[in-house]
Amino acid sequence: MHLFRTADVDNLADLMSYMDEEGYLYLKSQPSHVLAILHLAEVLQIRDLYINAFAHCCGMSDQLFLGPEYQLVSSVTRRLIRRAKVEMELRLGQMGSMLKTFLQDELSEAHLGLNPGARAHLERFRTLLQGVYATKFGYYPPPSIDPRPRSLS
Repeated sequence: MHLFRTADVDNLADLMSYMDEEGYLYLKSQPSHVLAILHLAEVLQIRDLYINAFAHCCGMSDQLFLGPEYQLVSSVTRRLIRRAKVEMELRLGQMGSMLKTFLQDELSEAHLGLNPGARAHLERFRTLLQGVYATKFGYYPPPSIDPRPRSLS
């Protein structure tokens, strides 16, 4: 683009506009798009674009290796994606465990030191939420929608 266009145009802005118009920047559930955008961001060193594509890659990392675009991404980035995916799964597992008990341990008096009024309000709110979930799902915690086990062992 630099060779064939005048110096007063913003090639990067025009490229981004074109990719947006054509739907290439729509990355949700698009492994080939996200890998191509990640590779482009690596080559052109576009930080925001890299971060966005990297986050999407972590979310769909189990699908990435199926496409030929995966080999275009640097080995460092592929390693970072694998590491981020493991960390994300670990954190999601921890959060899932915490939410099963509605953060009972994390919001306990030992951790927060709430006064009796605030503690009673928190318990009433927790009871309300459990009732809403029990009504909607039949019981709490609801069954997982992900058929894969959440354990990393």
